[in-house]
Amino acid sequence: MKLFVSICLLFISGVTFSQLPGDSTRKPRVPRNGYGTLTFVAGFKEGHNSVGGALNFGVKPSKHLGVGVGFELLSFNNVKTKYVPAYLDCRIFFPSSGSIEAFGLIQPGYGFYSFKDDYDTTIQNVTVSSSISQKGGFYFSTGAGIKIKGALSPVFTIRYAINQFKTVLKGDHFVPPTSGSINSIVFNVGLSF
Repeated sequence: MKLFVSICLLFISGVTFSQLPGDSTRKPRVPRNGYGTLTFVAGFKEGHNSVGGALNFGVKPSKHLGVGVGFELLSFNNVKTKYVPAYLDCRIFFPSSGSIEAFGLIQPGYGFYSFKDDYDTTIQNVTVSSSISQKGGFYFSTGAGIKIKGALSPVFTIRYAINQFKTVLKGDHFVPPTSGSINSIVFNVGLSF
């Protein structure tokens, strides 16, 4: 979590520094054609609620389209370690003359996760040694959001996210690898820049 916060602070300070007024003899700055968000994440799935943070940033080749990258740091209930999705962030913007701008998003990527545990089980006075290992897998999120226009302005999104895990059990009673996922409704609240 400390690494995530450090990266976010570095990125925001870089954006802030790049927007400081410069020498008046320079040419006027061209308006930046990009977007970024730093948000708090809350996901809801019975038995596997999640909390964390997200950082997304990208460029807008047109006023309606945006493409970039993003990552999250998530902590799920009943999951041993952090799940870290990294993804392509594709957005469709719906510009308006008012102070609120709406957008839709699609985020395909990969969820990084790693956990391993060795354990012994006693069945009818016989001890069986086994292990379980889990790793991440496919990540996908889609949804919509709104933001107030302006620098460091509020942003809110609601998404449906698929967080895939792959599990391998080893031992005397071998079970083939299995895949499972935590599919949840996710809310993001934070700042856009």
